[in-house]
Amino acid sequence: MPTYKISSCVTSETSFSTTLPSEQEKIWTITKTDTALIIMCNGIEVVEVIYANYEDACANAWNDVAKILFYPGNDTASDEYRQG
Repeated sequence: MPTYKISSCVTSETSFSTTLPSEQEKIWTITKTDTALIIMCNGIEVVEVIYANYEDACANAWNDVAKILFYPGNDTASDEYRQG
């Protein structure tokens, strides 16, 4: 089962609380708002990290994000990345 971590917010490997779509190809969309980080898979919301639910480090870390990094050694599922 896939897991995720979100720097300064979700710091341990966490399973998705929503069942991921069954399609083999999965298109992930990551959206950052002023209050939350939202992750969608094939148009279905699978994670919503509301900064206020975590320590201040969470909001501070995601306040001014220049890039999102997928660690090559840990990301064993992605074939490619495209910035929107």
